[in-house]
Amino acid sequence: MRLLWVLPSLSGGEGTVLASWVCPLLQQAGHQVDILPLARTDYPYVFTPGTDILDIPVNARLNFGKHVGSLFKRLYGFYDRIILDQDLDMEFKAVVASGKQNMAARAVLVAHIPLTPYLSVRKDGAGALRERIGSLYPRLGRIVTVSDKVREDLIARYGVPRTHTVAVPLPCPPLQSEIPPPPGLKDPGRPLIAAMGSLDALKSGEVLVNAVKVAQDQCGAPLRLLLLGDGPSRISVLRLARSLGVEATVPGWVQYPETWLRAADIFVAPQSLDGAGWDGELAARCGLPVIMVKDSGTGSKPWGVTVGAGDTMGMAGALEKWVTDPRDRLYHADMARDQAGRQNGNAAWLSALTG
Repeated sequence: MRLLWVLPSLSGGEGTVLASWVCPLLQQAGHQVDILPLARTDYPYVFTPGTDILDIPVNARLNFGKHVGSLFKRLYGFYDRIILDQDLDMEFKAVVASGKQNMAARAVLVAHIPLTPYLSVRKDGAGALRERIGSLYPRLGRIVTVSDKVREDLIARYGVPRTHTVAVPLPCPPLQSEIPPPPGLKDPGRPLIAAMGSLDALKSGEVLVNAVKVAQDQCGAPLRLLLLGDGPSRISVLRLARSLGVEATVPGWVQYPETWLRAADIFVAPQSLDGAGWDGELAARCGLPVIMVKDSGTGSKPWGVTVGAGDTMGMAGALEKWVTDPRDRLYHADMARDQAGRQNGNAAWLSALTG
């Protein structure tokens, strides 16, 4: 089967990361997969070698809104199936471009945005978006969601037929076990706190930096912060860390993040709004205990402890507990690795995208 996975860009959002994890599975199963980003980004995610990424279309690069509809019309005639990343704009254009024949029935949407919580905090155009979702999503051939929570929300509030949706667990990320961590990253005398993802307002990077500062003061020992990723909040997060005396390293998107994570002691997923928590999944598979936010996609997983959204003191307390009690930290690390190892959504993803 000839498949095209369309992404708004190569930024390191959940949809981009999922594509980088699932494409190798599809290729191993004998499918031809191309990845098409529709726009450039200042913070590109680094894919593993072997992933086929097409050049950004010239028309899309010059005028996204005007030309993407005609682009989708051509793509429907060339690929057996088109996989769409949820963007709250791009997939609408794909459905409209399908015309009266509704070629969008051959399209699969990967839905990773918890819509109702997201729209409740969106200040502009939330009502219009709800109407468009209710009008256009039911025309898609299938919607693959990253959690039951996201699926039930689509069914209950946006009129998506239950028969058109399927919830699948996260796939196993392709882990590189032979490459050692970067030199100097591992330092037993200075615990390393790690986080990963797009550095934007939803990531709550400032909350994490403040929590590390409080935990550092409470422990009386230096803590280091490793942020794997990039985004518009990078400069402000680094500036805050510097002003508070927190040693922070932000290497951007790295090719093998698991090699960096294995040098860490604790992983924190500070975001309160996510679909399935791919960052916590990767950390758990690397044997790290995870501090998560309640009611987030990550917070629903048995990978560690949860704190309230924006709860700096609660996050700091959890950090201090694990820094000063290695035995408890290792217990939760073993539990996280064991629980993550029991989840394998590879077969479910293959069936959902090609069946």
